[in-house]
This record gives sequence, C-alpha cells and structure tokens, in this order.
Amino acid sequence: MTPAELVDVRGRLEDFAGEVFTSFTRREQRSNGGLYLRGLMLDGRRKSMVPMAERLGVDHQRLQQFITSSTWNYVAVRRCLAQRAVKVVAPQAWVLDDTGHLKDGDASPGVARQYTGTAGKVTNCQIAVSVHAVTDACSAALNWRLFLPQRWDDALAEEKTEAVAIAERRRRCRTPDDQRHHPKWQQALGMLAELAGWGLLIRRFRVRAAPLPRNPQGRRCPLGRPKGDRQFGRPPSERSRRSPRQPRAPAPAGLSCTCSR
Repeated sequence: MTPAELVDVRGRLEDFAGEVFTSFTRREQRSNGGLYLRGLMLDGRRKSMVPMAERLGVDHQRLQQFITSSTWNYVAVRRCLAQRAVKVVAPQAWVLDDTGHLKDGDASPGVARQYTGTAGKVTNCQIAVSVHAVTDACSAALNWRLFLPQRWDDALAEEKTEAVAIAERRRRCRTPDDQRHHPKWQQALGMLAELAGWGLLIRRFRVRAAPLPRNPQGRRCPLGRPKGDRQFGRPPSERSRRSPRQPRAPAPAGLSCTCSR
C-alpha cells in the first residue's frame, strides 16, 4: 500500500486499530499499536523496525519498545482478530499448517537447522504452527505458535554443559520459562482448544491426513500426530477402531480439519 492509499483508508484503519487494541490500558500503547499497523500496511519488502520507522518517519525505538518491552495482552488482540476473521471468511474448514521462516543467524528464538516445506529442504529457520479458517476462495490465520525444537529446551538436555548453554541462549532471546518443546500436533490441539474457548470452533471436527513429501534424507517431514485415533472431538463410542493387522496411515504433513455446523 502506498502512502496515498494509506491516507484514503486512514479512518477505517484507525477504527480497526481502536477495536483490536481496545484491551490496552495506556493511550500511548494504543497509539503505537496503530503506528505499527500502518507500518505493516505500507509497501516495502522488509518489515523490521528500522525500515518501517523510516517509511513512517518516526524513531524506530518507538516501534521497538512497543514490540519488545511494552507489556500488553497479546491473547486479547489475537482473539479479537480471530473473531473478525471468522465473520469475514465464514469458514468451511479449519486447516493446520507449519510454515518455515528462513533465518541467517542463530539469535532468533527457536531457530535451528530443520526441515521446512518453505525451502523444500533442511535449512536454518524458525517454524510456526498455525490454524487457518478457509474457504475455496480465501484463508485467514486465526492462531499460531512458535515451535521450539528439543535443542531449545534445557530441561531435555542430556548433559549439564549442554543444558547450561541452552539456558543461556534462551536468556539472550528472552524466551519465557514456561515456553518449552512440544510436538507440533500438541501445539495444534492446544490452539484448537483455545479457539473453542473463544467460541469460534464447532463442536465436532475430523482430521484428515494429506500425502507427505520427503526430505533429502528420505524421511517424512510431518507436523507430527498423536498416537491412536485421529478423529478428535468425537466421543470414544463414535471413534473408529483399526484392526491390528491393518497398515497404519502415513503421518500427515499438515492436518486439515473439515467441519460442518
């Protein structure tokens, strides 16, 4: 969006920001939230603080402080965004996905050499697990989590020296102590439970497995899945039983939750 186009929608954007950031107790936070939103909307390949501040004509520390130091309830913001998205999209299905964000260094939380479909190979990246409301025509992210590999959890380290190094890396990245390694399927179920708590998820849904690509080592690269039946949200009496002799279905690269109201 160009600066001229942004001026044309300034009123609507301010109304949107006022609704999304209504949980902020301080006026300065609400102002900086709207500023950050405008920075995201403006044209420009890089959306980090310094380039965005240059395009907005403000000190980048104002944006930096809002994102990294200012205390505000991100769950309330995410919930408001999810509620608005569901009204607009009128989803026909929920899709779970994991997306790689390629990185050059090792300073970002959760960054590691791991497989990502974004690059189609094992590379240095962060992985985000997300839930999307979709139709045949559009998609909107409703919830997401940063995946922390085991090497980012000092509680899982086998050696004391390794645990100390991991703890120091977490400290430098300001990783909260309650954020630990969880399989991607557990993160997915946690997000679905949160959406259900917000009143946005239907009572019954079914998880479908999709064919998996393989990485260069010939291994499948799934979101991961829990053991047992993959029909979540259904009473035990309604779950299908698999014969012990019947081959197991391949693990899904993503979980597509199809549902009906």
